[in-house]
Amino acid sequence: MFKNLLRFGRSSRTAFFALLIFSAIVGISAGANPQVTLQISGDVSGTIVLELYAEEAPITTANFLRYVKSGFYNDLIFHRVANGVAEDPLFVIQGGGLDMSHNPKIPGPAIINESSNGLSNLRGTIAMARENHSDSATSQFFINHQDNTGLDYRLYPPNPNYISVGYCVFGKIIDGLDVMDEISGVATTSSVPDIDIIIDSAIITLDEPVCMEKLDGDIDGDCDVDLGDYAFFADTWLMENSTPHEANFNFDDIVNMVDFVIFAAAWGTVYGETRYNGACDLHSDGVIDEQDLVVFTEHWLDGGQ
Repeated sequence: MFKNLLRFGRSSRTAFFALLIFSAIVGISAGANPQVTLQISGDVSGTIVLELYAEEAPITTANFLRYVKSGFYNDLIFHRVANGVAEDPLFVIQGGGLDMSHNPKIPGPAIINESSNGLSNLRGTIAMARENHSDSATSQFFINHQDNTGLDYRLYPPNPNYISVGYCVFGKIIDGLDVMDEISGVATTSSVPDIDIIIDSAIITLDEPVCMEKLDGDIDGDCDVDLGDYAFFADTWLMENSTPHEANFNFDDIVNMVDFVIFAAAWGTVYGETRYNGACDLHSDGVIDEQDLVVFTEHWLDGGQ
């Protein structure tokens, strides 16, 4: 794709790169999802590793991680195991609200329901429990040990005013389905396990940023748009265009990310900073700004022609 740009005229390439730098990076993403490990003991022992969908459910994921970081879930129990019986027709294991004396633990404030994120309550997914009000979820969660698609958000086209709000899925089990299945099979009385199933600890085992809003151009997933994103983007294609030319700042006869670092240091680490270095004023207008990035990127691709 980029090599074909060499056929463009200089004005066409400049316009293209201006758009490329500030717009075309939308939709490119990097980074992994956060992961949380639950250490289980009592009637069932083992670990459950959860991957959380930070992009699809950022508010819910951040809420869950706050409880994990504070130690809120430690020593609480799975107080409900439902197996589709008449009095409790779902297939879930629920926890995050009661201690080993079966007393409720006071949670934080309720959050917005993100159930319209397109995720389904399928086997192995984790979702937020709530009261009748749609935006009433706090700390309690449940794991679907069978498909429970009746809990999904859904519209009813014949009646556009009727919506089944559903329950927000925000992650899935990536290790420990066997532990989930073992919990789902314990003896219960009215859906309460006869022997406690304890969450000894909930810890973050892969800590990744959770952005409340997906920003256009946030390629590296750090919830900000800055030169780090430009560097991440540039690194995917600049290495193959290594003919020495104006962008070779360290005079080593190759244009690579070392040159970009030199350029970025003079340009400033934040867009709009006006520290001046004549060697990097490629637009020759007396300031170091986005126009220099455009010229710099153009030279990096066209081999200095």
